[in-house]
Amino acid sequence: MRWFWALVLGLSLAACSAAPVENMSEADMEGACMWGHTKACNELGKIEAKKNNYPKAAKLFRQACQEGSPQGCGNLGRCYWLGRGVEKDLVQAEKLQAQACDAGVVISCTNLGIMHTTKAITSRSGEEVLALFEKACDGGHHRGCFEAAYMQDVGEMVARNRVKAVTIYEKICSRSFLVACANAGRLHMLGKDGVPYDTVKAHKYFDMACKGGYDERSCREAEGFKRMIDCKSICAHMDELFKVHVESIKQQGGEDTSSKKLKLLIRVQPHCYQGCLRDGTVKVDCALKAKTIEEMLPCSNY
Repeated sequence: MRWFWALVLGLSLAACSAAPVENMSEADMEGACMWGHTKACNELGKIEAKKNNYPKAAKLFRQACQEGSPQGCGNLGRCYWLGRGVEKDLVQAEKLQAQACDAGVVISCTNLGIMHTTKAITSRSGEEVLALFEKACDGGHHRGCFEAAYMQDVGEMVARNRVKAVTIYEKICSRSFLVACANAGRLHMLGKDGVPYDTVKAHKYFDMACKGGYDERSCREAEGFKRMIDCKSICAHMDELFKVHVESIKQQGGEDTSSKKLKLLIRVQPHCYQGCLRDGTVKVDCALKAKTIEEMLPCSNY
């Protein structure tokens, strides 16, 4: 009967190895890994790493790598890079990360690039490191996108190219990558190196960073640009109302009999951002809704 139960066990493990890892319990993964399911070995390694059981994680990653899993090789390379579960070995780490990257594991491309930007290794040129991040980005790894953008934003190891940088920042700006939003806002605020100064875009990206809880500076910048945008809208709106007002008086054959308050408002109107909105002199919602000069006047606290 022993041969029978051995056959049953073998068939059971084979069935586990054929099932998607996502549907397996940890116990099933262990059986599948023992049977040669490399993805199960790799996933088990990640589970052990989360438990801080790095020696066992490294052993599982090594097994997956030796049996042909690029993901396992990449994860084992990270173990060698950080010295987790194995003795730190940057040469071995670079070799394994490169092997995984070449096989299409985009997170390994990002990791290999970061090993260079952090000066852990220095075997590649800036352009080659940028190419690693761009490969990861093309594969959908947002950290790779961010690193490619940052290199070109600050001119790290490559020539500065803020036009490309802001395009990438905008592409990956999201609640899960708020630093990209803040950096996009910063570049539109600076308006340098081919990126035009744009108050609307600066406000948009700082506001996204602020609402996502990134930092207080983003909130301050978003508020400042909101005032600036409101100011421009109000000033343009007031200009149109003044033209209509003056034209109406001319048609009546009379003189401008506007109140002192109106004349004061006209005088401060071009300088509203310097204080008019900041100190509450002009009420934003009221001013933008006004359809005549007469409706505009109560919007001012002068």
